[in-house]
Amino acid sequence: VNCLVYLKGKEIVNSGTGFFEKKEDESLVLNRHIGFKENRAIIFDSKIYHTSLQFNDDAGSRFVMANFIDYKI
Repeated sequence: VNCLVYLKGKEIVNSGTGFFEKKEDESLVLNRHIGFKENRAIIFDSKIYHTSLQFNDDAGSRFVMANFIDYKI
């Protein structure tokens, strides 16, 4: 499990995190996105394909704290 805490940066969608769905043909399609907001934490299965959405100059830099938790049910 990944717990990603957004610490400091511009509060815009283009500075957040994108999550992808793997299709039958092995391609990845953006499924949802979470915009950056200071002090926001997102918790997700780290096996899900994900990436930073900082794809343009307007996004600027950001600081995050990534926590990985070994969680078993």
